[in-house]
Amino acid sequence: MATNDFLPFANGGGANVLTQAQYAALTTLLSGGYQSGVANSAQMNKTWRQSSIMAAVLAQFAADYSGSNSTDDGTTATLEANLVAAIRSATKTGVILADTGAANAYTAVNAPPLVAGTWVDGVVQQVRIAHANTGASTYAPDGMTAIPIYGLGLQPLQGGELALNGIAILVRMTITSVNSGNPIAVLMECAGGAQQVAPATQIQHAAQLGQVQSYGGGFGGITPVSSTTSLTNGVSGQLIVLGASAAPTLPDVSTMTIGQSVTFTNQDSAAHTITAFGAQTIVTSGIAVPSLIVQPGQDIVLTARSSSTWTMASGSGKLQFNPVIVAPATQTQHAPQMGQVAGIVGSARNLVMNVTAAAATATLTADEIIVETALGGVRYCLPNFSKTINLATTGAGGMDAGSAPVSGYVALYAIYNPTTGASALLATNTTSAVAPSICNGAVPTGYTASALVSVWQTNASRQFAIGYQVDRTIYIANTTVLASSTAQSTPTSLSIASVIPANARSVSGSLQTVSTASANLALIIYGNTALVGQQGISSSEGAVSPMSIGFRDLPITTSQAMYYTASCNAGTPTFSIAVSSYQF
Repeated sequence: MATNDFLPFANGGGANVLTQAQYAALTTLLSGGYQSGVANSAQMNKTWRQSSIMAAVLAQFAADYSGSNSTDDGTTATLEANLVAAIRSATKTGVILADTGAANAYTAVNAPPLVAGTWVDGVVQQVRIAHANTGASTYAPDGMTAIPIYGLGLQPLQGGELALNGIAILVRMTITSVNSGNPIAVLMECAGGAQQVAPATQIQHAAQLGQVQSYGGGFGGITPVSSTTSLTNGVSGQLIVLGASAAPTLPDVSTMTIGQSVTFTNQDSAAHTITAFGAQTIVTSGIAVPSLIVQPGQDIVLTARSSSTWTMASGSGKLQFNPVIVAPATQTQHAPQMGQVAGIVGSARNLVMNVTAAAATATLTADEIIVETALGGVRYCLPNFSKTINLATTGAGGMDAGSAPVSGYVALYAIYNPTTGASALLATNTTSAVAPSICNGAVPTGYTASALVSVWQTNASRQFAIGYQVDRTIYIANTTVLASSTAQSTPTSLSIASVIPANARSVSGSLQTVSTASANLALIIYGNTALVGQQGISSSEGAVSPMSIGFRDLPITTSQAMYYTASCNAGTPTFSIAVSSYQF
């Protein structure tokens, strides 16, 4: 171990020295030095100790980090060389901080801690990663405000750049055009992690994976184009990078060898047009055109087909000219299949449900039903739908939770699991509320799309009441809702909650009037007190000679209620209203 000859002076616990406060108060001494006269030992010891301690510290540092002795032999050259070597050695060993945060949200503790005045551009942090990142990430040392971590391409991380146990080197930077001019931590490297780079624009640049996958192979060269340019046959096999204001004209195809290709990629934010030479054409999907447009981010490969035509051989730009088969969209920004574009939630073709005798089970069928994840959300079409519902069970094919209501109403939903393709019916209790178009009950896991397809009455045994449904009309056993001998001169509210649910939008049925004497009778029904949807019967009748008439699609403007007036000028009348169907 290297030794140090430079020793501190008067550093013992009881040393004869002034205190720091006493020494600092000697402003004349400190500025002018010692003068002739009687020396004060405590003052001089303080001066010698201050100089000797720092000399000892520097000499010890030089010995520790250079590995050479700090010798007091009256020379300076060796000591200086050792100090320089020590400084170089010390700066080779950086402080590696521990990652005290979480995946994608990294923190570390410095000693001393960084503060606003020291956490500035250019500060380097070395952090041993304890949590591999899975996407965009941030760094917040010493409780400072978190800033995003960007790669060398000056883009947010995507995942996999910060490897477990790797040492990440981060440099704080502020770049006007990046992150809206706010600070970022640039990841210079991390052992074991993927390295982000800027898009390659020269043949010796590192390429991004997206560029390599898009271009599909090597090229004879890369030619940027950012103006109106006429290309020559020298671009065969090259990648033409379209930039701002690019408007290239293809080479004269007659000068090309049949089968030679040119690849174009548009890395600009605007679309650019590629034009064929002279009267030559470009053939795509069997159509010959004089020019074509390459949208931002697209690439196309044009191959010499004949002495007068090019053909679009491949590339993402070809998709704009050809139909694309895609999987069903599961997010609102996915490309949907045509079948997902059309239709309204809950709409169905040839929907039927038939309950001939009260029962806990029923089967609903339809040629197709439209379901959605939410109003305005992702839409699915369920073809050849045929599902059975059992009110005595819960889960898919039963109640969403609990038991079916006694003498109430259940809403039936077609539910769909986009991951597995499974579909089913689900019932919810809707006796006291309007059932929404999309199920908001306890939907089984995975069934993310649904649609209201029926609202049906239950009996005292929690079973489906007798009825027959076609599309959104439900026919029920003819049920009397009014049998009265009282005349009503103004529209009077009549509750029909016992026969139609809160979801009912219109109702159909029959009216009947009769009196014990010959009389003029009238029974008129309305959708509200403003006489909307007026229908009725008005006649002169003989004694005990009932008159009946049907009514159809009376609008329900007040939930589960209709309005009526009734009159009779002789005898004792009986006014009757019966309901036989409703629409929801």
